[in-house]
Amino acid sequence: MAIFLCAAVAFADPVDEGLPETATQQVKNSTQQMINQGFNAEDAINMTRQMLENNFSQQNILEAHAVLMNARQQGLQTEPIMNKAHEGLAKQVQAGAVVQAMERVQSRYEFASQQAKAITNDEAKKNQIAAIMAGSMAAGINREDAERIMLVLQERTRNMARSHAEDLALQTLMTTRTMARLGTRSQAVGDSVCEALQQGYNAQEMHKMRNTAMANVRNHRSNAGQYGGQKSMGGHDGGSGGGMGGHGGDSGGGHGGDSGGGMGGGHK
Repeated sequence: MAIFLCAAVAFADPVDEGLPETATQQVKNSTQQMINQGFNAEDAINMTRQMLENNFSQQNILEAHAVLMNARQQGLQTEPIMNKAHEGLAKQVQAGAVVQAMERVQSRYEFASQQAKAITNDEAKKNQIAAIMAGSMAAGINREDAERIMLVLQERTRNMARSHAEDLALQTLMTTRTMARLGTRSQAVGDSVCEALQQGYNAQEMHKMRNTAMANVRNHRSNAGQYGGQKSMGGHDGGSGGGMGGHGGDSGGGHGGDSGGGMGGGHK
């Protein structure tokens, strides 16, 4: 009994020593509960200490802990949720907003994990697929379009070997994420990706589609920069400048509707 009591006291010491005096007993107990669930002790204590230093209330801290512990109980990846907490803390975002952001990340990963299960039972691949899908949603893909892509992907991979199905899913979702990050609207991404799958694109062709999207944006930005340079030269060559302006409006403007148009919002 004496050994058991000493071990229990020693086990609690890192939390008591790592948290400031402002930590309530409920906060300490919740932090210990996280550690008991398998969270790294240093990570749990550091996050809690930073929350206290940023004047989080006890309720805010307990809610943040609950988000993480619920995610772990569901078998979800918790690192992205904790990273979101640290991001908010570094930017000194209000406590309630930090907790809400953590909840949104948790919700995205819960949805993405359910979708990934339809593709593979391999835990590592499922987590990889879920992480890419969650990243796509963070970049602007809504749930409706994500579900639409996954339904077409499931149909496309129904009779494939598991390894081929996993490769196609990874490349498809990486292309989805890239297009969203480039500023393409969610519906337009869904339309393009679903059409490619229905046309029988394989993993390599999906990879090429992603590279093409990136190259198109680079070319559009380069052309826009060149046009801006010509325009800044003033009226030195009015006829030539006018011609280039008209060309930029046809090609650059059309492409901007899909990629360049949303670039500002995505970058922000």
